[in-house]
Amino acid sequence: MTAIMGLSGAGKSTLLNILTGFKQDKSLKGKINYINNERNNITWNEHKKYSCYISQNDHLPNLFTVNEAMTISANLKIDQNLNGKAKQILIEEILDTLDLTKTKNTRTNELSGGQKKRLSIALELVTNPSVTYLDEPTTGLDSYFSLQCVKMLQKLAKGSRTIICTIHQPSALIFEMFDHLYLLADGRCMYEGAPQNIVQYFANLDLHCPKYHNPADYMIEIVNNEYGNFSDQLVAAIECNKAVWRTNSSEKSATIVEDKDTPDCNEEEKRTLWIKTPSEFKKFLILLDRYFVQFHRNWTILYLKLFIYFLVAILKKEQFNNWYQLRTYYLALLIANIPVQLFCTLTFSSISYFLSNQPFEWNRFFMFFGIAILTNFIADSLGFIIGILLNPVNGIFTSSVIIGIFLLFEGGIILFNHMPKYLYYFSYFNYLKYSFEGNLKWKMINIG
Repeated sequence: MTAIMGLSGAGKSTLLNILTGFKQDKSLKGKINYINNERNNITWNEHKKYSCYISQNDHLPNLFTVNEAMTISANLKIDQNLNGKAKQILIEEILDTLDLTKTKNTRTNELSGGQKKRLSIALELVTNPSVTYLDEPTTGLDSYFSLQCVKMLQKLAKGSRTIICTIHQPSALIFEMFDHLYLLADGRCMYEGAPQNIVQYFANLDLHCPKYHNPADYMIEIVNNEYGNFSDQLVAAIECNKAVWRTNSSEKSATIVEDKDTPDCNEEEKRTLWIKTPSEFKKFLILLDRYFVQFHRNWTILYLKLFIYFLVAILKKEQFNNWYQLRTYYLALLIANIPVQLFCTLTFSSISYFLSNQPFEWNRFFMFFGIAILTNFIADSLGFIIGILLNPVNGIFTSSVIIGIFLLFEGGIILFNHMPKYLYYFSYFNYLKYSFEGNLKWKMINIG
């Protein structure tokens, strides 16, 4: 279990993003080496199959219980070579390991901070990843739950898994629980090795930790130059003695694993390899079912608009951790959204049609409704395009300007024969023009 520590802005999150490939930079080059196997020089997509990334914030589906969230995760990640009963047994084992069995029927929005963090980890353990990255897992937790969280991570690490996490201001007890420490300052490594050796390491450089002082706090004070500027000296020292400190850390880690009689790495790796993911069509059906359940449990339009922000956060996490492809998620979202669009448009059409004193004829009404729903779909598509091309602030401004221009030149405010020639031709690209003309024709022409 490795801790990445340092001051704010030292480069902890940047390093973690590089290791996970969460934010890729083509200017960066390197390779990922796996110990005791031949999976070296693999691509990022292959690396994701054996690893997972758990962000600092817990993005969970709030309308589902713990057991339902775990079931969805298992269905998206594991093919039908495991039946429903076998998947449920796997879920029960993971929940029991992370002490979540008592809360399996509790909705995720009702969980405590520590329980949410454990559930975020449980959702990724379905495929038993070899490497787990966590961005400050103790953030927002009190001292007790922070200790319990790190104990849980230590338990997972002893099961032949690699845990790499950034951590901020750990207590002395939590600090001693890590097997390996990587200390950063200004993007440079100040120490790499066993946390238990850091006091002696600084003492060798004539930096003596005060008695009863937390070594984690003391090393942060040193890299913050509270006792003088030793940055260059620390960088040079760790480069000269890196092999020694790594050896000490590796021997300690090996001793822990041996004492607990944990399974061999190759056995854990085999379990990850035989798990095949479902087809994209199967994932599409699972996502579609998830959206219908969400709409059924929380159908209020206001909540649907606000809920999209949580969906985007969940999408980033699940899609990055290789739960499904982006096009599968997008297609499920579009189809699940069609009933909502139909219902909203039908409500609007029913009220506006009769309030505008239209003839009470069903064929006219359904033509009015058909034009309205097509206009809605086109506007929705235009919104998706703007959202893809621009950031939220510029997107809101740009979409408002475009809709304003379309409304001005759709033929109702300024007649077409009063427009300049270039604006007249521009109106052919205006979808509101066709909507306006369609409604006029079906109002003026007597249908059957």
